[in-house]
Parts: sequence; structure tokens; C-alpha cells
Amino acid sequence: MTSSPLVSVVVPTYRRAAFLAETLNSVLSQTVATDLEVIVVEDGSREAPDALAKHAGKFEYVWQPNQGVGVARNAGAARARGAWVAFVDDDDLWSPEKIERQLALAARHPEMGLVHTDHLALVDGELQVPRRTPPRGSVPSGRVSAALMLSNFVVTSSTMVRKSDFDRVGGFTSNREWAEDLDLWLRLSRACDFGFVEEPLTIYRDHAQSLSSALRWHVCRANVLEHFVRSSPAIRGEVGPAALRRRMRDMYWTGAYAHFAGGEHITAARLFVAAWRWQPSNPRPLAYAAACLSGQRGVDALRRLKGALR
Repeated sequence: MTSSPLVSVVVPTYRRAAFLAETLNSVLSQTVATDLEVIVVEDGSREAPDALAKHAGKFEYVWQPNQGVGVARNAGAARARGAWVAFVDDDDLWSPEKIERQLALAARHPEMGLVHTDHLALVDGELQVPRRTPPRGSVPSGRVSAALMLSNFVVTSSTMVRKSDFDRVGGFTSNREWAEDLDLWLRLSRACDFGFVEEPLTIYRDHAQSLSSALRWHVCRANVLEHFVRSSPAIRGEVGPAALRRRMRDMYWTGAYAHFAGGEHITAARLFVAAWRWQPSNPRPLAYAAACLSGQRGVDALRRLKGALR
């Protein structure tokens, strides 16, 4: 570990010993490894020391009681001595040139406070090129708040953030019912420029989501977007009122329908009402909310009506 690192790499981990050693191998294989320090933060589990025994002395190990990935990342960043902090989840991987390419772009554009890369997805042992929104070739750089409101195009394990900007905006939230990554990117987008390396230098391991985590995903992102609109009212004009209404309606509708399909009718009703609030001219969400609040009989009647109209 270098005494004066340029980049501090933070690896939060929780019960993923089967992947952690491979992740750390990819970090320690960086072409600029001598400019890195590596901080592994274990969030409540007790598996990392055995998994990483062969790398002893090459990283700093921190244990904390289970508090969530946002707190774990913040704990690592608080110990970081580098000018930049790079984040990689404990099951994702980096290509050897990742940090080198990001540092090169940042050197050419000192106004950038966050640099991220394109990525591949590892699904059942097979590398795939996932869809991007915006599509590859159109990922924005610079001040990207409006674009982030319409799509979260930043993959956490691909990011390298200037430490001073990270500290200035307060790091990740500790709220477990929040999309902590999108929340941070939105706050950073108000503080600095973003840069994008178009090479797929990050490998994101795509695990099958459980129903509960899929439902939470929609609600968390809708909550973060709504909060950002309230805290940064100028974003309405930057995105455009019509585009913002569509985005918020769609986020709440998608979350509501996922809960509806999963039998979580009370939560679905609340989210259907939220979707309607962003587009009051469309009564469809209110009809779904009323059916949900009518109990199983109302839900069954709505499904019969949908089937008859097909």
C-alpha cells in the first residue's frame, strides 16, 4: 500500500465471500496499483478475513455493525487518503486499465468531480452488453442533473469521485429506504461536472432480484427523485415540466403496478395516487387505487374488466 495514494478504493462487503477475493484481485491488478490504497469495509458479517487472507497487507480492513451499504461506503471514504475515491461492490470486477483511463480523463478535465465508465454485465457466468439509457454514444458529460432525472446512467462500481466533492455534498445517505447511489449522483451533479469513459471497464454481476427487492427498487428511486425536485426546484425548468411529469408518473406507476401484481395492495394504492398526482388528467391510476382499497373483491373485478377489454 503506497504511503501517498492518488486513489482510495472502497469495497463494502456483506456476506459475499465467494465473490470478494475475485473483486479484490481485479482491484490489485490495476495498471496504476502503486497509486492506490484499498479499504475493505465489512458491514456486520464475519466472512471477509478468511476470504482475503492471501492479500494480507495489501489493504486496510474495517469492520462495523450492520448499518447498510451507504454507511459502509462512507466509513471507507472517511479513512481515504487519496484525492479520489473509487467505489466497487464486493461482487463486481474491474478491467486492469479502469483507473488509469479515468485518471487520464480527469487530468484533461480538472472541472470533473465524478468519472465513470461503461460496463458489461456478468449473467450466469456469461459476459453480456446490457442496454444503456441513454444509449452508448449518447451518455452525457458535464452538468448532468437533468439527464439523471430521466435515467440513472451511472453504475456505482464504475465511479471515481473527487474526495473534496464527495465530502462537500455529504457522501452517501444512511437511509436504507433510499436509493443511496442515485441520491448521491444527483447531489454531486449540482456540485461538479461528470465525465464518462466509453470503454466497458467495469463488470457488473447481475444477480436475480427477489420480489421484495424489486418492489423496494421502484419505491426508493421514486422517493429520491421526488425529494430532489423539492430540494432543487430549478430542475423543473431544466428537465421541462412535461418530461418531468412523465418521468415521475412512470416511476410511481411502475412501482405501484409491481406492488399490485405482488399482492401488496395498500402500498400499491398509495403509489397509484402518487402517479395520478403527477398527471391528474389521467384517471387510470385512481381507478387502480380505488380497486386496491376495495380489497380482494375490487382487485378481482378490475382484473376481470382488464381481461374483457383485451
